Order: sequence, then structure tokens, then C-alpha cells
Amino acid sequence: EVTVSATGLFTASESSITVRNLAPDRNVLIRGIRTQPLLVVELENIIVDNCEGAVLFEDCDFSISGGESVIIGASDSVTFVACQLFAAPTFASIAGSFFLAHVPYDGIIASDSNLFLYDCEVRGSTGADSGSIIFGPATPPGPAAAGLSLRSSTLFASGCTITGGSGGSDTVGACDAGEDGQPGLELRSSALSGNSTAQLLDCTITGGTGGTGSCGAGDGLNAPGQLVNPGSSVLQNLGAARSFVPSSPVQSGGLISLLFQGQAGDATFIYLSFGARPALSFAPLPLALHLESPVSILTFGSLPTTGELQVDLLVPALPGYQVYVGQAVFIAQNGGLFESGPRTVLVTP
Repeated sequence: EVTVSATGLFTASESSITVRNLAPDRNVLIRGIRTQPLLVVELENIIVDNCEGAVLFEDCDFSISGGESVIIGASDSVTFVACQLFAAPTFASIAGSFFLAHVPYDGIIASDSNLFLYDCEVRGSTGADSGSIIFGPATPPGPAAAGLSLRSSTLFASGCTITGGSGGSDTVGACDAGEDGQPGLELRSSALSGNSTAQLLDCTITGGTGGTGSCGAGDGLNAPGQLVNPGSSVLQNLGAARSFVPSSPVQSGGLISLLFQGQAGDATFIYLSFGARPALSFAPLPLALHLESPVSILTFGSLPTTGELQVDLLVPALPGYQVYVGQAVFIAQNGGLFESGPRTVLVTP
């Protein structure tokens, strides 16, 4: 199920999805993409490049990857909601019976871009353990990679799990040292293009463990959850993440189900629009508005003691196909404001 609205280039193949050169007044909405096992390696699954307009991926599963799950460059607003983004395990490059090198992959690399993650799971390459090549030498333990690497970029993440890869171990007794684990979140700085910043709400950030060596060779080091270069910074917001899940697609004149997930007593309402726009961040508050104008507002009361509220509504009779983008807002009992990620609804005739 894919919805595309763009003046830029959108391409999809068995190995990757590419969105590039998106004009500022256009958006791309991609929902429900799943990857399948590939017989190729060193190919990215998602590439977003030079996009001024909003790019939104929703309910995507890239847990089977042929390389980096996501590479983002020079893009103003790239958002993932309820996605699994896993890099491929470290790949051993072999020519004939000769080992050449290992190729690790970060789960996400974002350069000179603004990235937004809601309810996502991100994972970097886990280093391959040592192995043997027929009629050749053993392959050494493989290096791991970071879950998410920011390079002169900004990140807002809510309700996410970001995990760095664990280093490979020497399991064949070749007297190799274990490889180091890698951080879940890495913030890099550059004198030319600037520092990186991350704003986190209710996220679990975990570094990978070091691999074990043999014959007295050392074990790899365990990685911290976050590795922050000088000049870059991380802001940790207090509170719990909130979520909003509408049923989609729905039929014109039929019912739509809306699921709100938050904290007991939260007052809830929805911003509703005909499309996405580059996110407007309200940092240091954990808020970012992803909807283009005009915006309608629908109110739904307070969440019960379970913290969940499901509402079924009748969809008006609408002509043709329609795409709406909604974002739920939650007002906590202490007055705190929280938002869900943007969610799309496709209305069919």
C-alpha cells in the first residue's frame, strides 16, 4: 500500500526505495512497505536525498535488510512512524578463497538533515563471528555498527528503541581478539557543516556488547548507549510517549477506528489535514507539527484509567480517493503537552 505525491523522483526496486529532489510544496507518503530476503548485499533499502518537502514512512518493516536500512542526505523533514529499521549483519567480502574485508552497516545514517522517529525500532549491524573458508584462512570476527548515526543533523525521537550492534567473537580458535560493540546513537560534529542535536522522549538507547577473543586475545569493549562528539548535544524530555493509530484504508461512507494510547486522564484531540509538510519543531517541548494548512481539530475527551481509548466514527461520503494526515495531541493532567507521530488515512470509493 503506497501513496505518493511528489514532483521529485520516486523509484522502488527489489533492493531499494529512493526519494530525491522533492520540492518544498510537495510531500511523499509511503505506508505499509515490507522487505523480503535478498540474495544481494551492499544495497540500501531506503535512500532519501535532497528533499525540501516532507517525506513520511509509516508502518514499514525493513527488518530484513541488504545493507543500511536508511540513508538520508540534505533533507529538511524525514519521518518514520511505527517502522522497524534493521541493518544487515556485517558482510564478509570474499574473493575466491581469500577474505578481503568486513562491511558493517549503520541502521540509519542522516547527514545534514532533520529526522523524526515515532514508535520505531532501529538496529545497527551485529558483527559476524569468525568463520572458515573452504581451502582458505578463517575469517576474523566482524565489526559492528551504530544503530543511528547523526552527521550534522537533528533528531526528534519518541517511544523508540535504538540499538547498536554487538561485536563479533572468535569462535573458531584463531587467536583473534573480539570486536567492540557500537553505540545505539552516535552524534557527529563537523567544523564545516555543524553539530548534531537529538531530542529524546521515552526512548531506550542501548550500545552493543563486545565480542570475545580466544587464545588470550582480548575481548571487545561494550559500547555506551550514546556517543556524543564535542559540540553536539542530547536533550532528554521527561514523560511517556503517546501514540495514535487510525485504521487505513477505509471506505467512503464506512467506519474508521481511532486508537489513542497515552496516560490516564489525558485530554485528546486530533489535528487533521490533507497532507504533510516539513515538520515545525517546538523544541525544547516534545512537539513537532507535521501537517500542512489548513488544519481541522477534532476533540475526543479524556483517556480512561487504562490509558487507551478506541473510537469508531462514520466516514462521510467522499468522491474518489482521498488521503488525510492526522496527528493526535495529548494534554496531560499536569498540563504537559505531547503529540503522536503523523498518521495517514486512505479513503477509498
